[in-house]
Amino acid sequence: MALGAVTRNTVGAIVAALVWAQLIEVTILQNLIPSLAKWLPTGAAVALTTVGDNAKLLSPYAAAAVLAGWTAVLCLVAAVISMRREVK
Repeated sequence: MALGAVTRNTVGAIVAALVWAQLIEVTILQNLIPSLAKWLPTGAAVALTTVGDNAKLLSPYAAAAVLAGWTAVLCLVAAVISMRREVK
């Protein structure tokens, strides 16, 4: 919802989210900078949904905190942008 508020275009927000998750995070960043990839939204979500002990992933508590942080930042950006826009 916050991404839609930032872009003002629902389809654009959905496409941007899918491109970010699949192309940028999984394809590029996970291969080039694996230590950074686990701190991004997709890496944190994988850590929350993976059963078992995997040393490459964040702990479930850290992953939940990372996702909450990304959510808070995106909501803050959406709120600031929404407050500065003209109402049409």
